Amino acid sequence: MIRKQRCDKKFFTENERNADLRLRVLRALGGKCARCGFSDWRALQVDHVDGFPEVRLRRDALYRDIRLSIHLGIKKYQCLCANCNQIKKYENNEHPNNKKISADLSSGDSVHSLNTNVN
Repeated sequence: MIRKQRCDKKFFTENERNADLRLRVLRALGGKCARCGFSDWRALQVDHVDGFPEVRLRRDALYRDIRLSIHLGIKKYQCLCANCNQIKKYENNEHPNNKKISADLSSGDSVHSLNTNVN
């Protein structure tokens, strides 16, 4: 069953409403990657400036927190493209497995021979 909700005199499905919220948040965060300037919304992500939070917020609560932080001028979130967000996670050791991985893709090393250091 698709749930519909009244919003601005239009009926949206929950997916349409979430997509609309996401686009508004991305626009509020500048609408482009803060690192490289990439602006295709399909690959833009909301990133926590200071790394991954201890408490995860539901989507609606997260969007409210983002709007509030923008209103108050707090740089808590930024817009990053998927590539820059992944690179930032590795650079700042924010990756879930907490390993710094360095690899030279031109060397022909296999995945099993990557240099991994636990920090």
